[in-house]
Amino acid sequence: MLVALLSLGACITNSEVGKFYSPAGGDGGTSDPSSTSDAGAAHSGGGGDAATTNTIDPRPLVPAQARIAAGAASTCAIDASGEVICWGDNVHGQLGATGSSQYAASEVPWVVQGLDIGIDAVFGGSFAHCALKKDGHVVCWGDSVYERAAPGTAMKAATTYAPREAPALSQVATVAIGAYFQCALTLAKSAKCYGLNSAGQLGDRSRNDSDTPVDVSGMGGPVRAISAAQSGYFACAIASNGGGDGGAVKCWGANGHGQLGNGSTDDATEAESVIGLGLSFEDGNVTAIATGSDHACAVVAGSVLCWGSNTTGQLGDGTTEERTRPTLVSGLPRMLTLTAGTGHTCALSEAGAVYCWGNYDGDTGSLTPDIVISGAIVEITAGSRHTCALSAGGTLRCWGADERYQLGPFYGKGTQL
Repeated sequence: MLVALLSLGACITNSEVGKFYSPAGGDGGTSDPSSTSDAGAAHSGGGGDAATTNTIDPRPLVPAQARIAAGAASTCAIDASGEVICWGDNVHGQLGATGSSQYAASEVPWVVQGLDIGIDAVFGGSFAHCALKKDGHVVCWGDSVYERAAPGTAMKAATTYAPREAPALSQVATVAIGAYFQCALTLAKSAKCYGLNSAGQLGDRSRNDSDTPVDVSGMGGPVRAISAAQSGYFACAIASNGGGDGGAVKCWGANGHGQLGNGSTDDATEAESVIGLGLSFEDGNVTAIATGSDHACAVVAGSVLCWGSNTTGQLGDGTTEERTRPTLVSGLPRMLTLTAGTGHTCALSEAGAVYCWGNYDGDTGSLTPDIVISGAIVEITAGSRHTCALSAGGTLRCWGADERYQLGPFYGKGTQL
């Protein structure tokens, strides 16, 4: 197994983006270890009255994934100077630099050009990356522009080698990039998607492609977190019902492997509830969601449950049996957040340790969780066949497949840039 390390500074502070907020007053879920003390105090309940400690934190449940972002076979990060750098696959312009267009892949990180406003977060998808500016606007590069097609033909994605502002997306909390479609969670806690829609992955009760964002139907309440299948055609979200739990998970789009978690394999053109999450846990506290290409996982009261495709053990239940409903991943401590690739899943514990299962190492993998890093990690992100983790000290570690240089230029444990 190859491990690449890249030294990054702690670039994001005092920002609403990239921090993990849990419901106030519950015992499930804690703040991201990299969060500021002010953010932690906002939901700790210390010194507050009963009304404060028994209400849902009004901010979105933004995943703890802001300074690093893996694409299918590429990786981007915010470095110590605040610049966005990318390396790996570049066939679709994922490196975000016009001068890199002559390279199909690069082991050397490229600085993304044209980001004139400070960047709060980066995100990765199959063939694109996006950055969230401090003014709430989103810019993307790679196959990230979805052009309206002629009548009777499918919409296509246009390659852009330099950042281009996403259509009608402002005041955004987080971005989720699927295969030729994108979704966004706004600061107003709504979910919007645009791009290809052949399997209903835009969630607007149709299969019509859209080059502008449309509202996802069927949420039933404010949206607190969102995740799109990086190499697939479905998405999931946590929707708050306004009560005392962390929210219910709902999914939409392709469902050939049961990845919507609703007990069937039928596609859904609007958000449908995942069956069984929280039924085995008294507080039902759903605090994180991640989607692979054909599977999904959620953190519920600190435990991890997964559903969908399981060909390489990505559900972590010790089998390779496909599941249309959530199954518990055993042998884990209390978890904070997670990330998913095509055939693997990794989770971050509250103690800062990283556990992975499925084909996470580009070799044999494991049908049950293995501990990969023992502690001090604050962010994790997965591509199709590789994973990266950022430590509290600013060191980035990557492992797994490296056929497109997605692990970066440095191999060997302990190496820094």
